[in-house]
Amino acid sequence: MHVSPTMWLYYLRQYFRQRQVLRLVRFFGVCVLFVAAYSVLFHVFMAREGHTYSWVTGLYWTITVMSTLGFGDITFTSDVGRVFTLVVLLSGVVFLLVLLPLVFMQGQSAARVLRELPKDTRGHVILTQYDAVTSAVISRLTQYRSRYVLLVPELAEALRLHDLGLQVMMGELDHPDTFQKVRADQAAGVVTTASDALNTNVVFTVRDVAPTVPLIATANDPVAGDMLKLAGCSHVLHLGDMLGQSWPGASSGETLSPT
Repeated sequence: MHVSPTMWLYYLRQYFRQRQVLRLVRFFGVCVLFVAAYSVLFHVFMAREGHTYSWVTGLYWTITVMSTLGFGDITFTSDVGRVFTLVVLLSGVVFLLVLLPLVFMQGQSAARVLRELPKDTRGHVILTQYDAVTSAVISRLTQYRSRYVLLVPELAEALRLHDLGLQVMMGELDHPDTFQKVRADQAAGVVTTASDALNTNVVFTVRDVAPTVPLIATANDPVAGDMLKLAGCSHVLHLGDMLGQSWPGASSGETLSPT
């Protein structure tokens, strides 16, 4: 699969997308609030036991307990204080050993899938469905070192196809913003092989963004083919008719019956 250097740089920048940064900021913001609250409660419970510590010591105790280091140089003697220590310890385990790795893994997984192509991307082919037809198209495009991008609306499916080595971008097929981000106006063509209704919707959407881009769509129903042409489709492929014409014996007028 041919990927330009610009595309590779864009992959690297994806990790620092605003959404991922905001997720990390929110996570650490919640951690700071918990640390501050625990530090205040540390002073409250220690005062009940007749001990007084500085605010720095309270912060030090909270961080060491939440991080499971637990040096043991400052401890509670009452049951209430020990229960409070367990709460701080368990919340630290959840935040630092469970949630923090999960946040990073989610960020890395989502970053593997594009949400937008670089502005200088042009001459690529946009596909809207991964099936036998588009698989053959991708093989031919790869053979001729032509760039393509496969639009997928769901993250899980996008990650699966990405792991198969396909050039994938996430985006809703009925949103004009998706085809703006995929640079449809600078594409070599758009190929949609989904259902008749979705294909028609894609054609209408693409034509709003890129009025002149070549657009190929498949149709299972003759009426749907007419609708696609009215919507602005450049070429409509009736796969059923094409399959019937290529089936052995079809050209000689033989009747095919299931056996």
